[in-house]
Formats: sequence, C-alpha cells, structure tokens
Amino acid sequence: MSELERRYRLLLRALPAWYRERRADEMVDAFLTGWLDEHQSEIDGDESVSTAWAYGWPGWAEIWSVAVLAIRTRAAATVGPPRARATGHAVRLIALLGLLFQAALGVAGLTSALTSPLRSYFSHDVSVLVAEAGELAIVAAFALLLWERRAPARVAAALALVSSVIGMVRTTFVTAGHALPAVVLVSLPLWITVAALYAGFHADAPTPRARPWLWAMAAAIGVGLAWGLVVGRVSAGTWVAALIGDPGMLSAWAVIVAGLGYPVLIGRRGLDPSGTVATALAVVAAAALPARVDAADLFDAAARPLLTAEFVAMAATVVVLAVFGLRGVRRIPARDQSG
Repeated sequence: MSELERRYRLLLRALPAWYRERRADEMVDAFLTGWLDEHQSEIDGDESVSTAWAYGWPGWAEIWSVAVLAIRTRAAATVGPPRARATGHAVRLIALLGLLFQAALGVAGLTSALTSPLRSYFSHDVSVLVAEAGELAIVAAFALLLWERRAPARVAAALALVSSVIGMVRTTFVTAGHALPAVVLVSLPLWITVAALYAGFHADAPTPRARPWLWAMAAAIGVGLAWGLVVGRVSAGTWVAALIGDPGMLSAWAVIVAGLGYPVLIGRRGLDPSGTVATALAVVAAAALPARVDAADLFDAAARPLLTAEFVAMAATVVVLAVFGLRGVRRIPARDQSG
C-alpha cells in the first residue's frame, strides 16, 4: 500500500464503519485513478510515480467531499443501517425543535425590548434591535425548510448566527462586560440548532410534514409574544422576574414542561420506540442549561433559591429524557438485520 493510499484511507475513517465496508475500496480506486490523471503532467517515469505516491496527499476538494459525505452518512436518511437512520432523524428533530425554541425566545426578547420601560433606550441602540430582530431570521429559516427551500433556509440560519455574534460582541465589550466564554455558552442553543440544520437536512433527507410543524411554530410565536409582554412589565431582580419575568426563563419552563410531558404523553404510550424524540429533546434541553447559570447574576440573593430549584428541575429533565433516549437507541440494531 502506497503512502498516498494510506493517507486517503485515513481520511475515509471520517465515514461510518458501515459505509466504509461497502464503498471504501471503490472510493480508493476512484481516488487513485483520478489523482494520477490530474497529476499526469507532473509525473515522468516509474521513479516519479513512486515518488508521487510516497509524498502525495489528498487535496482540499477530496477532504471537503469526504467531510460532506461523512455528515450525510452519519445523519443518514433513507440509506444505511437502522441506527444510522435513527441518528439522522434525531439530528433533524434537534434542528426543528431548536428552531421552535429559538423563535419563541427571539420573539419574547424583541417584544420585551420594545415594550419595556427602557424601550426609548433600546430604540436608540441599533445593535440591540439588530441582535434581537436578527433572531427572527430563525422563523424564516423554519418556514423555508418546510417549503423545501433548503439553500435559503441555510442562509436565514446563518443570518441568525450573525445576529448572535453581534449580541455577543455587544454584551462582552460594549455594555455588560461579561466574560466571553459565558456569553458563548448562552448562545450555545442557537449554534447547536444551526449546526443540526446544516448536518441533518442534506440532499438525501426528507422534508418534514409542513402542517403540524407550522402549527407548532405559530404556538411558539404566540407564547413568545405573551411572554415578552409580561417581561416588559415585571420589575427586574425580583422573585417574580426569576419565575416569569426573565426572557430566558421561557427556556426553563419549556424544558420543564417537556420533561413532565414526554414520559406521560409519549414515553409510556410507546409512541417513541426508537428514542429519537427523547434524544432530541434532551440535547435541546441540555444546551439551554448554561444560560440559566449565567442568568443568576441578574437577580438578588432572595431569588437565588428559586433559580437553583429551576436549574435542578431542568437538569433532572435532561437526565429523564436522556434515559428514555438511551433505552430507545439500545433497541435499534446497529447493522442491517440482513447483513
């Protein structure tokens, strides 16, 4: 085996084992043939061929194509063993649930900013409005995804990330002076959502049924509007604000409701045998935990016990959902039964 082939096979280890077993040799042959054709003008004689094979490396185009293929096969849709397809389904659910979650938070934050007693300040701080309004690009990404416009959906999701970066820069360097790692952790749910969108909704992935998800988005927007109106009228720093007045508290309640509702409405009824729904909910819920730790600085000492209880309830929810998810995953065969 030449060094060039060895390096390419090392690159192919990014692919799942089941795919390598089926296609690795074919891909290696195609790569070596194409590599020799591409570099034919640089090779003169058997010695030059040996030298090229000893010192050659896969190009950036090959690295990129294998990386994209690795994402498609690890988040499989219609081709692959049952566990790979279940993983792909879970990734796509993380994207959809995360989009709903981010839409509700974005609407709540923007509504709160526009209706709070400090709205005159917000109206003059363009970065605040850009950061908040940019999160609404999530709604556009969600709709475009359901309407099978995946390229524009990715663009809209990327715009949401840009708004997130603007918010991180403003929070870290302009106003609050928070440490950058803490600010990044607060934005973690959005970044995980966008990553799942890019990874899960590849060319082979099916389009979700539009109607139920559009109803879910309408409900998320409605909850966000109502929550934002409440936030704008609750005094900051009080125990009431810790319970319902903090815009980020919406995430805590969403996680806790999911933890209470899943075992009763889905888990015990056997409606999620593969555990993909529980796994997706667990990931979305876990991503929301760091933001609640950072929010503790917004409240006085009297509200800290309540915040602690909220965090413990969220963490317990993540554990419960993860257990349901793992149980389901273990029931899924890792390989095709026929093979």
